[in-house]
Amino acid sequence: MNEISQRMQKVLQNVVDSKQAAGVNFLILQNGREIGYAQAGWRNVRKSIPFGRDTIARIYSMTKPVTSFAVMKLWEQGRIDFDKRVCEYLPTYDRPDKREMRISHLYNMTSGLTYDGGTSPAGKAVTEVFNRVIANLDEANPFTTQQVAAMFAECPLAFEPGTRWLYGVSADVLAAIVEVVSGMTFREFLKKELFDPLQLNDTDFYVPEEKQDRLAEAYWTGPEGFKTYYGSHLGVPHYMWEDPAYYAGGAGLCSTVDDYARFGQMLLAGGVCEDGRLLKEETIKELLTPHLTAELTQSFRSVYSNHPGFTYDHLIMVCTDPEDDHDEILHKGEYGWNGWLGTTFRNDPETGMTFVSMVQRLGFPDPTQKIRADMKKIVWDRNEK
Repeated sequence: MNEISQRMQKVLQNVVDSKQAAGVNFLILQNGREIGYAQAGWRNVRKSIPFGRDTIARIYSMTKPVTSFAVMKLWEQGRIDFDKRVCEYLPTYDRPDKREMRISHLYNMTSGLTYDGGTSPAGKAVTEVFNRVIANLDEANPFTTQQVAAMFAECPLAFEPGTRWLYGVSADVLAAIVEVVSGMTFREFLKKELFDPLQLNDTDFYVPEEKQDRLAEAYWTGPEGFKTYYGSHLGVPHYMWEDPAYYAGGAGLCSTVDDYARFGQMLLAGGVCEDGRLLKEETIKELLTPHLTAELTQSFRSVYSNHPGFTYDHLIMVCTDPEDDHDEILHKGEYGWNGWLGTTFRNDPETGMTFVSMVQRLGFPDPTQKIRADMKKIVWDRNEK
């Protein structure tokens, strides 16, 4: 274990010792070379199984950058047009006498579609959709990706498309559009275009029986200890025992720290991997070019006030004003996203670095952002010596 990894280990062990998480790991790569890796705690507390490098974690919203890859792949082939109306791909989204929802609105979260929760008509309606999806998971005919997208189409919008920014189910609708355009299920498309060529062997929408012992438990965390979580949040089956019908483009994937880091490094390499080119260089450039207006960027920052200096587009956030964040070292152009259970992903084009962490925890305070900030300090301290 090198000096960087030793210092990383101390950070993660403190997180576990203070009961902020049962288990966690963190990997840093630079231009394909490992800078540091550390792990601490357990993926299964009851069985005393360490949270190892092979641990499979539910990545929830870190699915979104993967969905973005799929959309960009079809965009560079001329099969998806960001300016087209969503109803041209999914007829259930035809809204007469209303401002038209376009692909770009889905892609930058200005569609008016929200997530569940809250007391607004939009939030209540989406909650009801997810309740139906979860209740139907173990039935003979569970809802499919396109069926769920059609159910979202019946929900009232929180606002007219393009007028505000709000986190929501837009990526799940995009997954349905990928299916319509490609003629494949969303999983089939990702396996063909990304998982297989990039050798992401542990990234999928379910965990087969022979790998189930590698899937981490999720825990509510607190001073009193850890309580196992069993819920199927956002319609994603918690134990992922079998191939689902609903491939949630916003939350459905599981992965490992190494798999996701390979994905990150492919993006940093301009779309190239060992087996060839997965995206054109100009496609990557478009992927990382934010298009939100100043007003919509402010709308994003008002929701995510813990990410000053960032804007949002293409299902990722991109740093435009690094000096605005006084808690974390940032570089202009840095991008990534986090997952509901605390997973984190960042790419830094200026240094060629990819930062990935896996953890499965609920509750507050969430240590994710501080962990990442501490890891960056360790790296920059090394560079300054």
